[in-house]
This record gives sequence, C-alpha cells and structure tokens, in this order.
Amino acid sequence: MWLKQVKKEMGHHRWMQSAEYRMPLRVMISAHVMALIALVVLAGLAGYALYLDHVWLAGIFGGLDVAAIVGLFILPGWGGGGDAEDDRR
Repeated sequence: MWLKQVKKEMGHHRWMQSAEYRMPLRVMISAHVMALIALVVLAGLAGYALYLDHVWLAGIFGGLDVAAIVGLFILPGWGGGGDAEDDRR
C-alpha cells in the first residue's frame, strides 16, 4: 500500500514538473486559434457590410482587421535600441 502511494506521488510530481512546459504552449496555441477565428469573423463582417452598402462600417471593420494583423507582427520590445536577442528572453 505504501509503495503504491509513493508511485502515485512520483507520477503526480513528474506531471507537475512537465506541466510548466506544456501548459503555456497549450495556452499560446489556443490564443492563436482564437485570434485567427476573430480575424476571419471580422473580415466576414466587413464583407457583409460592403454587401449591404455600409461602406463606412466596412471601413471600420477592415481597419480593425488590418490593425490586428499588423499588431501580430510588432513584437513588444523590438522597436527600441536594445539587442533583439535580449528582448526575446
């Protein structure tokens, strides 16, 4: 009985140690998927607004879509005078 409890605790400890590497990756992947879905929906709303002849509304939705895409490529801390490798850590 004691040996079974020790094995169970070791398994849990191993899982907890590896969770700090797995969980951020899962969160990052799900955030990217949700962002992609949001961009596609926003582009669809812009297209639908153009279909209904609401050009100003389509312009707002399209501008938000472009701003979101540009925001994906602007990484925080990379615009300054520091070394890029130091900012990634």
